Formats: sequence, structure tokens, C-alpha cells
Amino acid sequence: MDDVCAALAAACTGTPRDEAGAPAVASELVAIARELMDAVGGGGRDVWERRLAPQISYVDPDGTVKDRAAVLAELQTLPSGVSGRMELRDPALTLSGDTAVLTYHAEETEQAFGRTLRADYRVSDVYVRRGGRWLLLASHATRLPAAVPAEARLSAAGGGH
Repeated sequence: MDDVCAALAAACTGTPRDEAGAPAVASELVAIARELMDAVGGGGRDVWERRLAPQISYVDPDGTVKDRAAVLAELQTLPSGVSGRMELRDPALTLSGDTAVLTYHAEETEQAFGRTLRADYRVSDVYVRRGGRWLLLASHATRLPAAVPAEARLSAAGGGH
């Protein structure tokens, strides 16, 4: 836990977003985040094992805090009749030496037995560079509220008679 706190403190008090090398690091970390997303539905445990720091602190959208063993235990192939994908949008990087914070919008689309389910998340990932490799040290995902159509807002407010 001390590593997580130190990494967050370094990221928050560190150099501005335009630190030298930030564009290359941003590209690398976005590729890693996409690799992790793509590995979820296929049970890509090997990808996650390579990319997770031993002391990972992972907070699910429901608020559950998980360690490395719990994150890896959840990775399973999707059942027959279910498929899904995650899209990473609007990435932003804050870089401070060997610590980086990547924030992004994740759009999830899932096909489950003929139904389409969608969810949007705001994600903050903290990476540390160890031995020349970027490892995910902390991740926190928050589910964003579903957009409510304007007609529904007006109707609920009594203005859509």
C-alpha cells in the first residue's frame, strides 16, 4: 500500500503533463490499457499477469477493492451467447518520472443472448516503470450515469405535456 500512496503522491505533485517523453509514454500506456481490455472477455490471464504490479490496488465500479489474486481470479472466458468489447476514448496522461497516471473514458458494449447492453466508465490507472516495463499499480473505475434523453428530463420536470 505504501507504493500506491507514494506513486499517487508523486503523480499529483510531479511534473506537468508535457514532461519530455510524455507522448511516447502516453502511446505505450494506451496500448497497454487496450491490451488489458481486450484480454478481459477472452480470459487473457497471461496478459494481466505480465502487466499487474505485485501490489496492485484495483477498485471496481461497484467499489470493491481487489488485490492481484482477486483480479486474476475473475478473468474468465465469456460464456457461449455472450460477447463484448471495450473502447478507450479521450486518454490523458500525467507523467512524473517513473510514475504515470492515465485517465480515460471506457465504453463497454456487450451482446448477451440477443440483447445489447452498454455502460460507460471513467477510469484512472496508475502505472510505475520497473526494470524498463510499465506495470499497473492502481486502477479505479467509476460507472457514469446513463444519459437521459431531453424529452424524459422535460417530462419528469412537468414541462413535457
